Amino acid sequence: RAMLMMKAASESYFSLLSNANTPLTKAAEIIATLRLMRTLVKYGAQMDTLFAKHLQTTPTGPWRGIVLQLFARLGHGDPGVRGHMSGLLSRIGQESPMSIVYSAVVGLIESPDSREMSDIYDQLVKHSPDLVLQVKKV
Repeated sequence: RAMLMMKAASESYFSLLSNANTPLTKAAEIIATLRLMRTLVKYGAQMDTLFAKHLQTTPTGPWRGIVLQLFARLGHGDPGVRGHMSGLLSRIGQESPMSIVYSAVVGLIESPDSREMSDIYDQLVKHSPDLVLQVKKV
């Protein structure tokens, strides 16, 4: 019963984030994205299908406010959670590379063995090579 309620709440948050007709305040965006991230981190295996479906289509704009928290979850013990975070960060990087480039470059330097970090970095190099080079110089 509790899992059904978590799934319903998560569906509602994804709907809220995806509804372009309802402008959200920055605070509301951050609350919704943090609650979704917490749900994924806590109930990853049980909620995998729901998150796989929605993280591919939800707008990336609201997630940009919690980019650092998303990067922090790349070290989660569940490979499914890491995969969802990596995929979302890659989508953010394609649409707004400035939002993640510094964290991706530093993250790869600090965790060179992280497959997820390497994937994100490779996507950035593919889509924004000049930006990555500029950040690496710093």
